[in-house]
Amino acid sequence: MEDDDPHADEMLEKSNFIVNQLSNNIHLYSDEQIENILLMQQSMEFYLKQDNTDQAIIEYKNLYNYLREKKKKQKTKKQKKGKEKQKNIIQYNTMHKRREIDHILDEINNLIANKKTSNKESEDDKAMLEHLYATINLKTDNGKRAKGMWTDSPEFVSIK
Repeated sequence: MEDDDPHADEMLEKSNFIVNQLSNNIHLYSDEQIENILLMQQSMEFYLKQDNTDQAIIEYKNLYNYLREKKKKQKTKKQKKGKEKQKNIIQYNTMHKRREIDHILDEINNLIANKKTSNKESEDDKAMLEHLYATINLKTDNGKRAKGMWTDSPEFVSIK
């Protein structure tokens, strides 16, 4: 292809993409995909040797489009994995918060049970209850983040 060919710049740009895509991501392609790529490359070389530039350009565009489509699919897979990972982290954090709050509620229940058995409440117990209530409010943003914390958990979802 000559420098003054109207397709020269386009082919140079697409060549750069093809080389980069293959050299950086060859490990992501299956054997069948690599065979398809090689076949397109051989077709392109054949047409160039035959001085059939128009057909070679068509083959080049086919290879470019094939690799671009594969790149889009790989990007979509990565995005799905990222979203799935983020969802797992959120579920783990919610489960962790639920355990923390369950522990605090157990402490509150113990303090209330001690108050009922002794029929009196010490200043320390009052202070501890206030602290525990404030801790729950802080961890749940005054209940805003508590919505569904237990009812949406796996053990309750399976009951619904």
